Amino acid sequence: MKLLSIACICLFVWGCAEPTTSPNFLFYIADDMSPFTEIQDIPAFLGVEDRGVSFVNGFTNAPSCTPARGVILTGQHLWDLKEGGTLFGALPVELPVFPLLLEEAGYTVGHTGKAWGPGSLKAGGYEEGANPVGTPYQSIKLDPAPDGMSSTDYAANFEAFMADRNEAKPFFFWYGSFEPHRRFRWEQGVEAGKKLDDVDVPPSMLDNDVMRNDILDYDIEVEHADEHLERMIAHLEESGELDNTIIIVTSDHGMAFPRAKATGLYDDATHIPLVFAGPGIEGRGREITDFATLMDVPATILDLAGVPIPDAMAGRSLVPQLQASASGRIDASRNFMVSALERHTLARPDDLGYPMRAIRTDDYLLVHNYEPDRWPAGDPDFESVHQGIFGDIDTSPAKAYLIEHQEDPEVAPYFEWAMGQRPEFELFDLASDPHQLNSLANDPDFASIRDSLNTQLNAYLEQYQDPRFFGRSPWDQNPYYFETYHLRAADADPDRWTLN
Repeated sequence: MKLLSIACICLFVWGCAEPTTSPNFLFYIADDMSPFTEIQDIPAFLGVEDRGVSFVNGFTNAPSCTPARGVILTGQHLWDLKEGGTLFGALPVELPVFPLLLEEAGYTVGHTGKAWGPGSLKAGGYEEGANPVGTPYQSIKLDPAPDGMSSTDYAANFEAFMADRNEAKPFFFWYGSFEPHRRFRWEQGVEAGKKLDDVDVPPSMLDNDVMRNDILDYDIEVEHADEHLERMIAHLEESGELDNTIIIVTSDHGMAFPRAKATGLYDDATHIPLVFAGPGIEGRGREITDFATLMDVPATILDLAGVPIPDAMAGRSLVPQLQASASGRIDASRNFMVSALERHTLARPDDLGYPMRAIRTDDYLLVHNYEPDRWPAGDPDFESVHQGIFGDIDTSPAKAYLIEHQEDPEVAPYFEWAMGQRPEFELFDLASDPHQLNSLANDPDFASIRDSLNTQLNAYLEQYQDPRFFGRSPWDQNPYYFETYHLRAADADPDRWTLN
């Protein structure tokens, strides 16, 4: 099944010629966007997929904004980001980031909307005003601003960047929509003419009118972001740059709903769109089943641009997949991925996180919850800094309904899946349980599979020097740069990251 399954008529036509110079890049990263659904009106997204290559096994390495964006900039694991490995952390300036490597190689680099973060670049050593995704273009605003969404006119800011650039140089532009990050305006989907009956609610989420409205409101924000991408592609065509521009569509992680973003390593949190289209990319509408993650994107872009890939990047280039002629599995070694999470919001006493690691294959998902006595979505009686109880779940009508009706027998299983405590290990058979609801970790018939996957996961963590594998938890001392709130910023042990 195609990741973007709606048939559409593309509004733009890429030529067939190979690029005569280094390719340009228009990189679109959404905020909290799961793979697209059949009820979204997204012609730009669908057009990119129809003319490009889709990684149907595209995943984030960390389903929380700050670490996910750190991973995609550096091509390194969550644990290599140090204080950038948690929400509202700090990105260490010594880590090479691919947009600035492109800039050093002669590219003009700019961005609009959300870049790295949230967190503190200054605390990571960046100079005042410096940004790892280049010059900001944020000044042009929508008037009036759409309710519940950013006032930034992303497309107009892209046009301003294009007007300012040196046309003799290739460009890289980062379009980071704040949408579909919450907050959504309640019932904006229904007001726009969408139908509750058309919503396909994931089995992991309670199916009622509250959830259906919430999903439709989410869809409106996805469509808003798509409108700006459509305008950007049209401007590329008008300026004669479309045939030499590679367009990439992805997200930092999954949607902000209960049992999705930031509260687990299930597919609802980690599965993302990942699509490439443009010059030098073979085939139209190809679907690749090789596992690909955000960590692979920097090496891929640098490879496409002809810029050396730093040895520090653990991610691998996807150019072999993009330049192949076949669909399906291209590289037999790309048959799994590893994800991680440490701390999202401050949602537990002593500001502790909920450390997890997972390995995902074609057939199974194994999750290791290192602290099963803690609450994965935040404590039920602890108010987080900005999301209330169960503070790792963003405030929403869906969350409020689960909490209010948790004693209702029809609601209780969904409340437990989203907010209840979990065992140390969870194992899911994806063929029979694609939404990962029924763990088989304690089923003796699956013991050998569980142990084999755990051995593979631990070997990977040891190979890539994850402190958690070695029994260490340096993230517990991470600062939390939320406005004026700084957690342990002064007394955090700088040597806590040293393994030896």
